[in-house]
Amino acid sequence: MDNRKLQQQIELALLVSPTALSVTELSKITGVDPEVIEQALHNLIEHYQNSQHGFGVRETKAGYGFYSKPEFSETVQKVLGVFDALELSQPALETLAIIAYRSPVSRTEISRIRGVQTEGILRTLLSYGLVERIINPEDNRTYLYQLTPYCFEQFGIVDESELPPLAPYLPENFVELGITDEFYDFRKKSVASVS
Repeated sequence: MDNRKLQQQIELALLVSPTALSVTELSKITGVDPEVIEQALHNLIEHYQNSQHGFGVRETKAGYGFYSKPEFSETVQKVLGVFDALELSQPALETLAIIAYRSPVSRTEISRIRGVQTEGILRTLLSYGLVERIINPEDNRTYLYQLTPYCFEQFGIVDESELPPLAPYLPENFVELGITDEFYDFRKKSVASVS
């Protein structure tokens, strides 16, 4: 199969699929090796980035899909009749950030870091589909929280490795705030474990 026909098949699959598609799924659909699919996806992403289209192909944790470019969000809202975008409160954003950087993390740890109880905020984030609960493998009865593929998709990132580093946003004297060296080094450890 020539490259153009493969790209057309991938475009069509991404267009008609109600959810993002992984390389493995696209390989099964087209009958082409995953390595060839990855190259074709890379070419499609580059093509749409350099084009005058109002949309592009993007990779998220859930897979690949078509997404509107941010500068056209108002047009999309008008077409779909969606005017109330999901807005998170400051406490919800703080809780989401803790989960993003410490994932998977217990409710107790989230409350300790924030200094307040977080049950209500966690319920909200769960209802929005931004976080999910998993069983704690250490005791098999409590829960840990982590971001969902939907959350990564909404923020336009593939995984935790694309989160910005924390260090530039922390005050110089973070020992005074009770932030330990382990927390400061968390990003480095997290990125190393993903690699």
